[in-house]
Amino acid sequence: MDKSTLSLCNLDSLQFGTLHPLWKYQNSCIMDVKRGTVKARLLTGTYIVQSKLARFNQNEVDPTCQFCRRDIETYAHMLLKCGALHSYRKPHIEQLRSLLMGWSGSDLWNNFSLDIKLQCVLDVSVLVNGGLIPNNQDFLHKCEQVTKKLCYSVHCGRLYLQNMLNGRTRRVVDNAVSC
Repeated sequence: MDKSTLSLCNLDSLQFGTLHPLWKYQNSCIMDVKRGTVKARLLTGTYIVQSKLARFNQNEVDPTCQFCRRDIETYAHMLLKCGALHSYRKPHIEQLRSLLMGWSGSDLWNNFSLDIKLQCVLDVSVLVNGGLIPNNQDFLHKCEQVTKKLCYSVHCGRLYLQNMLNGRTRRVVDNAVSC
């Protein structure tokens, strides 16, 4: 409960002998495992963004997003706001928005604050506890699949842009962009 890195995780779902929804809805294909791993790193606060680098290296690293240069790079910025990563995020956000609209009948996504949107992307089960979305296993499975793709796509786009900034292009990263 006192771990700040788990602040976005539904701690009620962390019980011995049960799987967190991230892994509960996991397919065994390699790509889905890769997507789940990236999302798990984001969910547990172990994914490194500029603001984390700056916090650990204090004066040596600028916390500003190195891709858009408009804001401090946090998980919310990277996953939901960064203009340079928009094309990687857009199809998945639209799919998530459509799922939520199908359930509620209204544009629930646009009514969410940035914090609730981030929570929805990283651990949608918290929104079930808050009564914002239904506790329907099929619905949660669909949301989990879409948000894993979103996190992985943004991750791949970020790696690609990072390599472009550093003057390196690797075949592996070029292939990952098509995730």
